[in-house]
Parts: sequence; C-alpha cells; structure tokens
Amino acid sequence: MLHSVMTSITTVSLVFAAATAGNAKERSVLVTAAMRRNALRNATKFEWARNRQESARALGERWAKLSDEALWEMVPSQGLPRDIHTNKAVGCPNCGDKILPFGNYPWKHDLLARPWKLTCPGCSEVYPRNDFGAFYVSALDEHGRFHRERGDRSLLFNSEHPDPNDPLHKVYVDDGVGMVDEKGNRHRMIAYYTEWAQWGSVRRAVNDLAMAYTLTDDRRFAHKAAVLLDRVADVYPAMDYGIQAELGLESSRPGCPGRVVDYVWECRHSWNRASAYDRVFDGIQGDEALAAFCSRQAARYKLGEKHSVADVCRHIEQNILIDQLQAVKDIRINGNNGAHHLTALMTAIALDRGAVTTTYLDWLFEPTFPGCGSPRHVPPGGMPLMLVSGLDRDGMGGECGSYGLGWVFRFVEIAEVLADYPAYTNNNLLRDFPKLKQCFLVAPRMLCLDAALPNIGDSGSTGYWGRPGAAQFYARGYRLYRDPAMAATAMRYADGNPRALRQADAIFDADPTALEKEIATAAASVPFTVRCEHLGRYGQAVLQTEK
Repeated sequence: MLHSVMTSITTVSLVFAAATAGNAKERSVLVTAAMRRNALRNATKFEWARNRQESARALGERWAKLSDEALWEMVPSQGLPRDIHTNKAVGCPNCGDKILPFGNYPWKHDLLARPWKLTCPGCSEVYPRNDFGAFYVSALDEHGRFHRERGDRSLLFNSEHPDPNDPLHKVYVDDGVGMVDEKGNRHRMIAYYTEWAQWGSVRRAVNDLAMAYTLTDDRRFAHKAAVLLDRVADVYPAMDYGIQAELGLESSRPGCPGRVVDYVWECRHSWNRASAYDRVFDGIQGDEALAAFCSRQAARYKLGEKHSVADVCRHIEQNILIDQLQAVKDIRINGNNGAHHLTALMTAIALDRGAVTTTYLDWLFEPTFPGCGSPRHVPPGGMPLMLVSGLDRDGMGGECGSYGLGWVFRFVEIAEVLADYPAYTNNNLLRDFPKLKQCFLVAPRMLCLDAALPNIGDSGSTGYWGRPGAAQFYARGYRLYRDPAMAATAMRYADGNPRALRQADAIFDADPTALEKEIATAAASVPFTVRCEHLGRYGQAVLQTEK
C-alpha cells in the first residue's frame, strides 16, 4: 500500500516538473474543425441553428468592435482588490437595506458604458464619486500592473465636490480598497467592480468570442479572444485571492486561497479559460497580426519575447493552463466535489500535449488527487474514490438536496468530456464505474408526485415547489447509455416535445435532429407511473400513488 501511495506521489511530482515537455498542441479538440463545418452547414438548413449563430455573432461583436489595446487593458492585475460585496451589513450608502430585494450581488455595472462605476438598483445613486480611472492609470507600473501606492493621490477627491474645503471633498472616494460614506461606513465599490464587472467581463468576453468563432468560423473573434488570453497569461501567475484578507475585504478570510476569485469560484473561471483557448486555437494559427500586437505589447511593457503565434500559445499554455493545473494540486483551486476535477480535466485536454496530457488525466484517478477540502485538511479525491465511496448506491452525492445533485451533474459532465476525447484510453468512466448510470436516475426518484424535490438542509428555498434537472440532462444520459428508461424520463421532462431535448452542442452534429428522434421512439416502450421510492442510503422514502 505504501509503495502504491509513494508511486502516485512521485508520478504527480514528475508530471508537474515535466509540464513543458511533450508534443506541442496541434489543433482544437473540444470543438474540432469538422464540428465547426457542421455548425456552418446547420445554420443554412435550420432556423434554430441560424438564430443560435446570429446570437453568438452579436455577443462576439460587442467585444470584437473594441481595439486590441482596449481589450488588453481590460485585464486587471493582482494589485487591484476583488470582493463579492460592497458592505453587506449596511447595504447602499444612500438607501440602505432597500437594495436587499435586488439579490445577493445587486449592484448594476457596465464596463463599456460606465467604467469604474456602480449603480444602486434601488435608488439609482452612483458610486464612487471620484474618477478612479485616472487614479488607476497613474498607478500602473512599467509592466502595466496596478500598485495603489504608486498612484497620484491628488486625483482622489469627490468630483461633485472639487473644493478641498468642502466637507464632502474626500467622501465617497475609493482608491481600490473602499470608500467611506458620511456616516463613516466603508464600502468596497472598486473591489466589487473589479470582481464582477472587470474580471466578470473578461470571462464573458473570452467565452463570447470563442463561441462566436466556433459558430461562424470568423477568425476575427479568435484573434480578439487570444488578445485577452495573452494578457491574462501575463498577470495570472501572480493572482492570489488569499492575501486580500489583509485588506479587510468581506469575501476573503485568513487562510482562504484562490486566484482571480476564491478557490471555489475559480473553478468556473478556469475551465472557461481553458475551453476558450482550445476552441480558438485553430483560428489563431497563422495570425501574424496577433503575433505583431503581442510582440509590441511585450516590448513596451517588458514582458518577455513574443515574436510568433507559437510564442503566444506557449505563453498562454504555460502561464494559464499549466498554472491552473498546479493550482489544483496546491489547493488554490478547489471547489465543491467534481468542480476542480472538471477544471483539471478541461485544462489538461485543452493543453492536448501528448503524454503530458495523458499523465495529467491519469492523475485524476490517483489517490493523490485532492478532494473537496480546505488548505488545512484536504481529503483524497481521485475519481474512483468519488464514484465508489462518494456516491451512494442510488447515485446521489454525499450532501443533501440540490448540493448532492451538484455532485451528480458535475460527474456526468466529466464523463461526457472524457468520452469525447479519444486520445485518452487509460480510464473509461462509463465502462469502469457502472454506478455513474444511477446519476441520471436518482433525481426523478427523489421527487414527490413527480413534481417537487423536498427542501432538505440549506438547499432550495422556503416555499419552493419544483423539480431539479432538465429534459436535456436526461437526453444526455440516453446518449451515453441508450437506456429506454432515460429516454422516457427525458420525454416526460420535455412534456412530450422532442425539440425540447435538443442539446446545446447539437449544432455541431452532422445530423442535429437524430438524437431527439431516437429518444422519442425509445421512450414509447417505457410508460411512466408514479410509484413509491426508498433511497435507504440517502435517507428518504416517498409513499405515493397516482390514485
């Protein structure tokens, strides 16, 4: 046993040490060239596909119309704090708790139309009252990175009260770590803006541009996405969410790690970056304008040499993809069960570097892969342990209600992504872990009268009446297992409408209607009836009848 564990540890150490080795990435693999051709053809044949293409194009154009310089400058650096709240206890500086009905993260923002400003949805007051944009520029170093202590503090005054003798001259003024209102309360407006508007827009822009490229084959979108990813690669190695606790930020606490955002939410940011890079990879090959721009920026800001597209790709792969994998290993990226597993999986596949990628994917199945925990206690979390011991015999995750089902949905996505990457054959979730099939069947079994999931623990909400899952989810189960019971469940959730079964990625299929037609036929052989259910390991029994 000891020999096995030591071998696993050695394997993990070797793969991180050899991360720069292996064959270079050659092509997009998550959305291949053939899949892009299918999407273009389907957009000429089906109205829904054409609408999807035009929607993606419109979202991409919002960012593609910006100059390369403007996109590059969208990406902030570690020195600019991030926070998920402004001041949760006080609420809005003007209307207080009247902002509460607008949600947990209520402030309105628009990076392009009103930079560095937040608007209260309750009273429409705008904060902060200083020109933070001017202060931000004055605080940039030779690498284009923000350092608050370098900024010109003469710029920090209330623009509506420019007279230094005015008692409001320094009120509602934010230098990055918060502003003080007239009652002395601190509100972290710029930190909230940086997390939600600045980094949130970077994530959306990269994703929108990548999707626009895959559905239109317009290389302009790939170019713009790569500009953003190149700049993210400049700053990402230094990103550390944990040290923000020293600034007294509400969302950070001592010992809580992370990168751009906290270690749980970083999972989604990470797999979005990885998949976007892979999707645009084909579109930036031979893009000399991209190489020229990145080279100019690198020279101007002393960021190393980037003379070719290959240099840009290596920069992104090393400073984003490899760095993300290392962050999973050292628990700076660690989400709810399945989330950081999906991060590692998507990142390793996006890297697509021969034996190196294979070793990373093997690591997912090793005891040394971290489970869901904290820096002080990280249990083992390899996929075999998660699927054999983490899921109960009925396919439910190890938490209550929607939290346990969250395990289910992520494990299913992991199985799908791995099944669609034929270069990896060492492990097969569908073949080797039959319990995974129950993940598609457990949620309907937990329902009362096929209508509502009992609200247990802190899942759901008071008075909520509804059923989890969606028709498309059960259609995905049928696609993997070809089980008529899953087809019947899918059709029930679709209210008998086969079109409601259409997958988001169906536009990339040679025949995008084949799956929904097959499911409609298979479902007819399995009539549905309400019946009693007993989930002994989970601890729920439902006595029910149709009469």
